[in-house]
Amino acid sequence: ALNRVFNHWITTRTPWVIAKAAMTLDGKIATKTGDSKWITSPAARRVAHRLRSETDAILVGVNTVIHDDPRLTIRNAPRRRPLLRIVLDPRGRTPVRSRILRASATCPTLIVTGTGIQASKSRRLARHGATVWKLPLQSGRFVLRGLLKKLGAAEITSLLVEGGSETLGAFFDQRRVNQTAFFYAPKLVGGVRSVKAVGGSGIRRMKNAIRFRNLEVRRIGDDLLVIGYVG
Repeated sequence: ALNRVFNHWITTRTPWVIAKAAMTLDGKIATKTGDSKWITSPAARRVAHRLRSETDAILVGVNTVIHDDPRLTIRNAPRRRPLLRIVLDPRGRTPVRSRILRASATCPTLIVTGTGIQASKSRRLARHGATVWKLPLQSGRFVLRGLLKKLGAAEITSLLVEGGSETLGAFFDQRRVNQTAFFYAPKLVGGVRSVKAVGGSGIRRMKNAIRFRNLEVRRIGDDLLVIGYVG
């Protein structure tokens, strides 16, 4: 696995991208009220932390920070260097009191904003410990190829994308995912207003659906972990 990641970085100068999600059997990551704690078992969450420990950086969208206020840190897993936490935040909405910023002293935090945000917002985020990158937007969304090139130049060889739904959707829409790590719990939520794991624009025709190869299915207690490679 390490050879695969490093070879990808050497040849493309972009990180190997792993899309990670924890969902119910019907593909939901939250109920219609937004409740998402907890979907998978403690054993599955320990494996997810191990996955974090094996990557250089972890990325979420700003809505995940606002609604869930995650730390995005690692528990009970050793690391050779601090985990870089990245927030995609086009309009600079990351709350300065969020836990991801409060933990910036021990784990670096990178906020990626659009080029048009006010300088005062950038300064405020920087004062609270974040590094701020400004990248151009197209129709309100980041062009992920540019972000990945910039991360690759910073010697980030692997990137774990943990959500939420629209962020995962953007990576799949722009064909920037190399591997999946999808955790499935033996639960069903249902409902058209429940939050699905992968949002975005999606595929118009089934023949163009993203295909996975070399699938690995692992049993973790009552949960399942499905690892697949895009291609």
